[in-house]
Amino acid sequence: MSEELENNSMYTPSAPYQEDPSHKKRNIIFVVVGVIVVIGIVFVIRSLMKKTQEKLPQAQEQTETQITQEPVVQEARGKLIESPESDKDRDGILDEEEEKYGTSDFEIDTDGDALSDKMEIEFWKTDPTKTDSDGDGYNDGYEVFRGYNPAGPGKLE
Repeated sequence: MSEELENNSMYTPSAPYQEDPSHKKRNIIFVVVGVIVVIGIVFVIRSLMKKTQEKLPQAQEQTETQITQEPVVQEARGKLIESPESDKDRDGILDEEEEKYGTSDFEIDTDGDALSDKMEIEFWKTDPTKTDSDGDGYNDGYEVFRGYNPAGPGKLE
């Protein structure tokens, strides 16, 4: 069997691998061509960038300009018509009547009891200048909200 092994070329020692000299030349050519291609690409990109910069308009020097704006005035389209009967506090009692009752023509509730002057005069029949019209120690608004008569004794009906 040893003869068979010796005759078998697979097992016979061979010379170490040596690179073919033509392969070395081919590798050098590939590297040189690759470098030339990269340089060419860089050159093309730079020339394209230069052309686009030339086409762009140059920015002009900006100067500050003072802008003055005139005020806008709008004219009224209609006149405000004042009624000969005036109610400055808009409580429903004309200013002339407020003088008669002694109430304020600037406050809706002259005595501050949470009932408007108009409600005290026309509905509750209480004094709009007194917080406690019936003098029982409770202010008129409190009595109304609790269900009591602000103008005298008893509950509201």
